Amino acid sequence: MTKRTLNFAWMRTQLLTAIALQGDEELRQAGRYMFSFQIDSQGHIRIITTDDIERYYADIHHFLSQWTQVSSLGVAENKEAFLELLDTIKRGATGDVGGRP
Repeated sequence: MTKRTLNFAWMRTQLLTAIALQGDEELRQAGRYMFSFQIDSQGHIRIITTDDIERYYADIHHFLSQWTQVSSLGVAENKEAFLELLDTIKRGATGDVGGRP
């Protein structure tokens, strides 16, 4: 799935952490990542990690087959609230996100 096939305007965004089940040229297998999580009206999912790695999934099944130990850190209704939430969490982060074990 490519971003050209999707239309993600700003929408409610969940901030999650999860562990990647598979690695590739950007994601490290078993790495813990923090990312924004959005679902459009057709169920397509977009995530963007705090390391600016962007991924798209056709549906929740495909997302869950790639990630484990998914945890929510909060939700934001607009971009400003999301950036504030992210900044607050990053300032208190323990260093266990961004693909590090």
